Amino acid sequence: MLKNLDGDWSVKGADPKKPTTINFNLCHYTATDSCGSNKEDNFAYRTDDSGNCEMLTSEAPQAEITDTISRDDPSDGSEQTGIRLLRAGGDVCPSDDTKLLSFTIDVYCNSDVMRNPSQIKSLANTPDDDSDPCNVYVQLEHAAGCPELDFQPALDILGAIMIFAGVTLQYFGRSAQRMFMRLIVSIVTFIIVMVCFFKLNWLALFDPTEPDQNKSVFLTFLAVLVAIIATVIVNWIFKKFLRFAPTFIGAAAGFWFSIYFIAAINGVGGMFTE
Repeated sequence: MLKNLDGDWSVKGADPKKPTTINFNLCHYTATDSCGSNKEDNFAYRTDDSGNCEMLTSEAPQAEITDTISRDDPSDGSEQTGIRLLRAGGDVCPSDDTKLLSFTIDVYCNSDVMRNPSQIKSLANTPDDDSDPCNVYVQLEHAAGCPELDFQPALDILGAIMIFAGVTLQYFGRSAQRMFMRLIVSIVTFIIVMVCFFKLNWLALFDPTEPDQNKSVFLTFLAVLVAIIATVIVNWIFKKFLRFAPTFIGAAAGFWFSIYFIAAINGVGGMFTE
């Protein structure tokens, strides 16, 4: 895991005209003792030669995985994959006071690097994006950038199970179909509600990387309770209105597939831009 309890990692800034040092950590707040007491907790900040500090992220513990990435491995030229993490909500951007500073880090897979990351570099911009003066970009190599799980085999099995279930439900008739539809609606409702509370950080109790001050038994219990209540309400609506279940599942599936549809459009559009 990319967590440094002994101190922060640091790298020189990419702009030689404005020498800075970028200090960052993952899954643990940075040490900002040298910045004064008016700086909030964060996961990355930069300092200049005068000792001035700029926070690059907020104290929010979640990092958004914005993309999976790949490049030619500098050591042997083979494909090297990784993940891109974005943390935002820093100080006001000096170049544009309508935006806040942000921190983007590319973690490329290197299974041999288990402790401190290697090949830490700061660049002016991400290799495949336009330069953004309000975003500070760092890349490194670590085992945390390697894929842990491949869900494709599980998805193939799940697809086969769903096909078999569909044929079986047709054989057992309408009552079995309604029971299966009710189960699917319940699962989808519970997952959607729990995802919403996860984004609100109410489920920090289950995350070992969260600081203790973010963990709340009450909020976790309340999140699970609300999810159960929502599931019961949706089941009651399903009993009263038979068309509700197909509509609800169709809306959820439509939203899910629209994400891939939009991503495909953006990918095709990107072929015609520089």
